[in-house]
Amino acid sequence: MTSSLIDKQLYNEEYLLELKSKIKKDRKNFLFLYWPFGNYVYEELEKSSKNINIIQLSLFKLFNVKDRIELGNLFTDFCLTYFKTLEKIINENFKNEYINGVLVTSDWQGTLRQIVSCFKYADIPVLCVVHEGVFQDRKQFYAGKKPIADYIYVWGELLKSVFIERGYDKNHIHVIGSIKLNNYKKFCPKITREEFFKKLKLDSNKKTILYCCQLCDIQWGEQGYALAQQENIIKSLIKIAEECNYNLIVRNGPAFPRTILSDSIVETIKSSNNCIVDGENANNTTTKYITEPGDSIYYSDIIVGMNTTMQLEASLLNKPAIVAGFFDFNTKWHDELGLPLCKNYNELKECILKHINSKSLIEKNRKPLMYKNYGYSEDKNYLPIRNLEEELGGIGNKSCRKI
Repeated sequence: MTSSLIDKQLYNEEYLLELKSKIKKDRKNFLFLYWPFGNYVYEELEKSSKNINIIQLSLFKLFNVKDRIELGNLFTDFCLTYFKTLEKIINENFKNEYINGVLVTSDWQGTLRQIVSCFKYADIPVLCVVHEGVFQDRKQFYAGKKPIADYIYVWGELLKSVFIERGYDKNHIHVIGSIKLNNYKKFCPKITREEFFKKLKLDSNKKTILYCCQLCDIQWGEQGYALAQQENIIKSLIKIAEECNYNLIVRNGPAFPRTILSDSIVETIKSSNNCIVDGENANNTTTKYITEPGDSIYYSDIIVGMNTTMQLEASLLNKPAIVAGFFDFNTKWHDELGLPLCKNYNELKECILKHINSKSLIEKNRKPLMYKNYGYSEDKNYLPIRNLEEELGGIGNKSCRKI
């Protein structure tokens, strides 16, 4: 078969040729499917891999679309046409002895599952490095689905137990640890303190509160109600920042930023002195930030959230993190880590004043289980990225037993 059998009007032929030129015959080659979330895995692999060649594959570039919504429309509105086109591209260009597998960072969303199926159909192993290890609702996490990838790599024992519970073959699940969390053992900010606050147009001499937003998806129950309660938390933080002369950074979530923060709450934040939104966006797909997440934690004095990974990251950076629980939801970080829980404005203000100069608030006796569940180790030689590379080194083009 040759590429002439594929309708070239449907895809970017130059980009495909560029991808093929990156294949190295003397090394193991893995395609890494670019998706708006979880690409820190690709960055870490590209940085550290010596014996493995990682080739980033963007279907957005291949099919000349701007985002995952347009891509999803192609696979929905023109399902058979683009599904078959992708299958042909994979078979004619990547189904050879030099491509050992394709890496994805999740496989629950509809379009992604279609894409994964195309590679599986071509007998190219699909390996899912689950990029998140924190969830709000065990039953609703991963949309309640079982992975379809051939192998799954997870942060810790918690996610392993979830997927086994759903019927995924335990022999195909590997705990490698959290790349994200363990990177905080060697954390160094990317910019200086002065540069950080200059970017945000805030006073670097003031104490700073960081609030980390949630999308409040199906895991939170009724989204509209949960988002309204989150806005109440933000309004309380604005008032506290004004009364105490603190900075407040409201860091938006990574997806659907305009759903998370309504235009009215954005205007309320912007109209207040020393308050800023990091992640305001004109569209409603992927959030564009002013600062890096690690830097925003590092240069803040206290981190507030409902249940975000950033509260866990802050605790590992020895920063105080507290839980704002203004409505009835599963207050995981209070229950699992012992982080202070604030149920109203007065409790929130009192807690901030008490802990803004504190260090990590995780209770010592809770750490062993937290480390086990979320894939963290204080051992500097424990490197999840190395664990992942070792796993990839054992994968051959024909060695993956299909599930």
